[in-house]
Amino acid sequence: PLVFGQVMRGAEVYRYGKWAEFHYKPKRYPKFPLGSHGYAISRPIAKFVASTKNELFEYQGEDTSLGIWLAQSTSIKARWKNSNLFVNNQNCSDKNNYVIGHDLSPAMIKECYEKADEVDEIKESSILESTSPP
Repeated sequence: PLVFGQVMRGAEVYRYGKWAEFHYKPKRYPKFPLGSHGYAISRPIAKFVASTKNELFEYQGEDTSLGIWLAQSTSIKARWKNSNLFVNNQNCSDKNNYVIGHDLSPAMIKECYEKADEVDEIKESSILESTSPP
């Protein structure tokens, strides 16, 4: 079971402001993936969340919630892989990162799409599929 992304360790639990948390009582969060930068989880973690969703309490954010759930679980032991590949800087030109879009304009989304390496493969695949006999 793997969580892959920018991992926060020992972050303070805010009690006021935009990210205020009123239900989690410790002063510091357990490890959690930084949601604003994006992250990936492996299938065992996705299955854990899906199968226990009715028992899980939703804390202030999905990222801190995931960290709390995994820290409190006795049924799954997550491995945490810190990575700076996930970014939220909207720089689609940097092919070394996975850009997570927050507040992207339609023009920026189109620009990112056109710069994506996979676009030619997608277009090629679509052309082949549309010209293939049934």
